[in-house]
Amino acid sequence: MRFPLYDTPHGGALRSLEHNILRYRALEMVLALFYAQDLREFVVGCIEATDHMRGALKDEGETPPPRVTDTTPRALQKALKIMVQDGVLTREDKAEIGKLIAYRNYIAHQVDDLVIDLSPGRRARDYAEFIKGKGIAYSYTAVERLKHYRILLHRRAGRKYVMRYGHSALSFAAIERALSADLKRLRRRIDRLFIERRAQERNLSEELSLEGAGMDGELRPGHPLHQYDSGKLTLRGIEVCYRLFDLGKSPLAVAYLMRISLQAAKRRQGMWLAAGGSGRVQQDVSAMPIRRFYRDYDD
Repeated sequence: MRFPLYDTPHGGALRSLEHNILRYRALEMVLALFYAQDLREFVVGCIEATDHMRGALKDEGETPPPRVTDTTPRALQKALKIMVQDGVLTREDKAEIGKLIAYRNYIAHQVDDLVIDLSPGRRARDYAEFIKGKGIAYSYTAVERLKHYRILLHRRAGRKYVMRYGHSALSFAAIERALSADLKRLRRRIDRLFIERRAQERNLSEELSLEGAGMDGELRPGHPLHQYDSGKLTLRGIEVCYRLFDLGKSPLAVAYLMRISLQAAKRRQGMWLAAGGSGRVQQDVSAMPIRRFYRDYDD
């Protein structure tokens, strides 16, 4: 049995809603990457600067090396553990920050897994469900949680540590404002497109009903006599397609009913109009030749 790569008439192109959601995620991921890196530098920098200061203030004896530096393996995890011991963070805070940093690593190394659910392909959506079961999915709360911990740590760290500030936050400030403004505009556009999509789906659900239209038996749109193996419509399929337009169905509804692309349905609508539209003479389907079927393998 053959399975189509795409199971909607729109094919492989992203529709407006999904396209804008993709843009929204891309901007958020840029912010998440910056916030996570800035958070790491601040946490590690606080421990390192504090240890340096304490060593410099000692009157005598050998100065111990900093417990954590930028080059320390798993520096962030060790610095967070120290902050928990010092009462700056709770164990729950440390666990959540660890998850946020892991999410940052997905962005850096597996970004395709975080947007695969937007793909129109059937196999892509199946894969998205598979990895979602493993906890890999796009997070719309990660950016806000990273911002929360940046503010929280800046407020609490001053009570315990020498805080070392880098230039990255200042340099990124203008970009951050621009990205945040774009995100707000995109969110309004996405909300509008979502409402339009829901309305379109309700209208389409009504259009797909053929109750009382006499389109049953060999006139049923999904009948195998209406298409060749290549997907091209047979003469019977063309007539059934035209009869759907006679009923006032939209090209999108016809595409779903006939299992053809939206582009093909629009072309057929043009041919239907050229043939006279709703005023054309309907053809006798039973007098049309029946397509032949070929086996792909031997029993």
